[in-house]
Amino acid sequence: MDELSNTSVPTPFCCVYSALVEDSVYSEKKLHSIFNDDRVNNNREFFSISPETAISKIQSSLDILFEEFNNEAGEAKELKFYALRCPN
Repeated sequence: MDELSNTSVPTPFCCVYSALVEDSVYSEKKLHSIFNDDRVNNNREFFSISPETAISKIQSSLDILFEEFNNEAGEAKELKFYALRCPN
């Protein structure tokens, strides 16, 4: 997660859900397609979607080997490219 903090992520964020998949390249492309209608900007990899909906779509679309929920993240409101905004 530290490497994402130094990229062009527009707002601070925390991870509320993570999933281990066998083929990360395929999984990322598939999720980009699934979340395409939720893009904030067609030229960027940022999405506006509720955490519950995003997690549900991820779980129903990918073969997940392991998943983890971060209950300490609190009430995150928007998904931003698999990462969620920290509550204010």
